[in-house]
Amino acid sequence: MFPLKNKIFLFKIFNYSRFFVYTLEGFPIIMVQKFFGLRRKPNPPPPKDHQEKLIKTIINMIEEDINNIQKNIYSETLVLPENPIIHWKRYIEIFKDSFHSSIRKKNNEYKTFSEDLKVDEKDLPKYYKRNFHFQTDGYLSDKSAQLYSHQTEILFRGSLALTRRVLLAPVLSYIKKQNRRLKILELACGSGESTEILLSSCENIELTAIDLSSSYIKYAEKKTKNYSNIKYLNLDALNLDHFEENFDIILSSYLFHEMPEKERNLVFKSAYRKLNHLGLMVTIDSIQLGDVPDFDWALLNFPKDFHEPFYMNYIKRPILKFMENNQFINIETNIRFLSKCVTGLKQHPNLET
Repeated sequence: MFPLKNKIFLFKIFNYSRFFVYTLEGFPIIMVQKFFGLRRKPNPPPPKDHQEKLIKTIINMIEEDINNIQKNIYSETLVLPENPIIHWKRYIEIFKDSFHSSIRKKNNEYKTFSEDLKVDEKDLPKYYKRNFHFQTDGYLSDKSAQLYSHQTEILFRGSLALTRRVLLAPVLSYIKKQNRRLKILELACGSGESTEILLSSCENIELTAIDLSSSYIKYAEKKTKNYSNIKYLNLDALNLDHFEENFDIILSSYLFHEMPEKERNLVFKSAYRKLNHLGLMVTIDSIQLGDVPDFDWALLNFPKDFHEPFYMNYIKRPILKFMENNQFINIETNIRFLSKCVTGLKQHPNLET
């Protein structure tokens, strides 16, 4: 084992290397978009010092990340780099795929799928059957599941996993303090990023993870195959009443900005019903207008650069209000960079109106 000081130094190197690697990986893709797709100037434009603020924010999160690891809030294995051969093989696939996504963006094609994907025959909500971000096959294919996490890290310069860990830290601390086994339901688990954080950091949990995409579930299952306290189900988050049991925590990560407003509200209603009394609702997602005024320009540009049809509505409808309207109490908001974590408790029955 390395001495603590050496480990801390290594963790910092890993985090900073991640930032530089993913930033560099973005440049060839930007060039592809420029020559084969549609590139436009940001409107509204970013402030002149936005790069400095971005770097300062990431440095602060890295320091917080190291502190969380020292406190044993989450596993240090989450910071370790993956096999570089696997990483670069996947990047080559992402680079090749960027030609297709750039052309789709240029032609505004967001309902184009591979021939072997019979999307119309799937039992999926209408809003879900599209190429979110103009990515190949949306969330519906095995290849999409393999590339997605890496693609989003390139978009956010290697900061997304870091942001997710830091935002989940208070929730993980809460779980660790409980002297009982908690039942947790994760909505829209995707390819298992938050799932892996929970499983590797907390032993006193029984986790059920659901998602609409069978391909993404299959990928998440492979990622977390060494854990026995996880169950995956191919289910919609809109109606959780088919679960006989209630849960102590219901968690979602980056779900609500990709749903219409009506569906967003239905998820909160359904989650409230399936929480135990004083159960915890946790949602991690994009910040919204006014949360960090310095980044409002980025929020307004995001749906113009990517196929995100519900994002503009999302940034104008505070998650806080959805929580309040669905009777959650003790609502708290924690912001890091371009994301935030909003938590709320289900009222005790004697307090419900």
